[in-house]
Amino acid sequence: MPYHPARVVFLINPKCANSSIKFALLQAQNKEIRNGVHASSETWSPAQVAASGYRAIGLSRNPYARAVSIWNSKIAKPGKSGLTKYPGFAPGQSFVEFLRAANRTGEYGEQHLRSQWIGMYHGKRFLPDRVLKIEDPQAWEKVQAEVPGLPALANRNSSNAPDWQEMCQGEAKALIQSSAAGTLMFAL
Repeated sequence: MPYHPARVVFLINPKCANSSIKFALLQAQNKEIRNGVHASSETWSPAQVAASGYRAIGLSRNPYARAVSIWNSKIAKPGKSGLTKYPGFAPGQSFVEFLRAANRTGEYGEQHLRSQWIGMYHGKRFLPDRVLKIEDPQAWEKVQAEVPGLPALANRNSSNAPDWQEMCQGEAKALIQSSAAGTLMFAL
């Protein structure tokens, strides 16, 4: 999402503070939010980012925490999820079953399963001038120092997922590692 006043574009992935960052950028530009932050946000493709001349800031997340967050918000919690229309995914399935299905599905069909690096490359060019991890407690403060005028980052759309360290043991850990080594699904 571009932030035109500072000629900066943010490269954000699902379940990587995406909603919170978009909300802050819309708020900083006094833009009205209609039909949610995603529908109200201008979205650029990697090709647009590459051609823009804007400074690019990538945001990433620990792949284990991201996998647990995706599972928790799209599978474990009751409600409607586009992920469950893909074969192998079902509401309420276990974390390991979810990871098995994710590994079979691949990462190009569903945006939540895409590797974090996919939107950060155009051809062979790595687009971000810097990449910040959302787990870094000062990450947003670093962004604010580089891009003055941005508001505090509100916690929006948090899945309140279980602790990833408890969830990512045994087969679950092996599935994420094999995914990260093979298709790079949850990795940066």
